[in-house]
Amino acid sequence: MRFGKLRLRAILALLVLTTSVPLGLFAGILIVRSSHEQRALVEQRNVETARAVSVAVDQHVESARAALQALAATDLLTNPERILFNEAALRLIPTQPGWYAVLLVHPSGAVMADTALGDNDIPSFTTADWVRRVLSTKQPTVSNLFQDATAGGYFFVVAVPVMRSGEVRSILAAQIRSTSLSEILRRQSAPPNGVMAVLDGVPVVMARTRGEAQFINKPPSKDFLRFAATTN
Repeated sequence: MRFGKLRLRAILALLVLTTSVPLGLFAGILIVRSSHEQRALVEQRNVETARAVSVAVDQHVESARAALQALAATDLLTNPERILFNEAALRLIPTQPGWYAVLLVHPSGAVMADTALGDNDIPSFTTADWVRRVLSTKQPTVSNLFQDATAGGYFFVVAVPVMRSGEVRSILAAQIRSTSLSEILRRQSAPPNGVMAVLDGVPVVMARTRGEAQFINKPPSKDFLRFAATTN
């Protein structure tokens, strides 16, 4: 997520997304002004575009959370059977943009089901941070960016607890391609010289409107973070 060195004339607005889901994500939008006289107009457009990005990313994550919680509330998750779970989850995946797989994880970390695997494949074991966060908070969460060499590409996870009698019986998670965030950014109206990016909690770049292949999963420049800190 190296944005390169920026001059003080750059305009930076950092957004912390606030929803009912503890996202651990924040979006940054950087617009370089073309002249001193246009600064007020650029700043106004900056705010408007930033709000649009915030709402769009929020809605994307909220849609995933709601879909997972609806599945988690069904009787299918009370005493889950792997084949039946996979059938239900595979019907859900095409309805959600960017979803690659749905996982069901035991509190021990054992992956009870994974739609990316065949019914006869042996599930794996995970020690992912998002599993621990769901167990500790009993709340939905969103992971940081990670690379999946088997699936090909970069992903993040939206995860929700499967609650029964006040206890977390399992964790239901959607593995989502980061390119779904890129598509959201490209639908926004960024100025020709502007760059929009979504960062995770590390932070590294999850999505970017330009030069994504070069910058994804890279940290932002120190200048970017310094300017971002001044806007909080």
